Amino acid sequence: NEPKLEVVMSYIISANNGVLQIKNCLDNISYMFGDRVLFRGKEYYLFPSFDKLKSASVSDFRNCKAGFRDKYLYDFVQCVLNGSFDFDIINDMDSSSALKYLMSFKGIGEKVASCILLFGYHRFDVFPIDTWVKKYMHEKYGFDKVSDIRNFMFDKYSFNCGLFIQYIFHYNRNVR
Repeated sequence: NEPKLEVVMSYIISANNGVLQIKNCLDNISYMFGDRVLFRGKEYYLFPSFDKLKSASVSDFRNCKAGFRDKYLYDFVQCVLNGSFDFDIINDMDSSSALKYLMSFKGIGEKVASCILLFGYHRFDVFPIDTWVKKYMHEKYGFDKVSDIRNFMFDKYSFNCGLFIQYIFHYNRNVR
């Protein structure tokens, strides 16, 4: 579950945040709590194990530049620690139930939960809808509501819609 821990924490950090700030925050958490490794003569810090994060405080996460997400990261670690969050239970849930489960935790909204399921659990029937996707879907199909985008994508691509939405995201952000 260590990779899933990193996925969940990374996407909690991603909420209303830029790529550089997300990277810096994750680097800071790794530096503060992770193990140091040398690779090809260069020093790196691995994302910490859960055991190393158990002692982290809200102020530790704040010092790592998590911003308002500091309390969400702390709460998440506490939920894993006290057993109210279970990484494995998600494997036995359908995607709709898994989304609701994830969104029951502080700092995890629909977009973050969708990212966790798509990238951490390989649920290709779930996908995040960000401003790039909204813009493309509005221009191409006239959709303005997230529910319309979700229904269209699922109707068109079924259980692979999460993969197709990544192509739309990449195209709209990087190619156009």
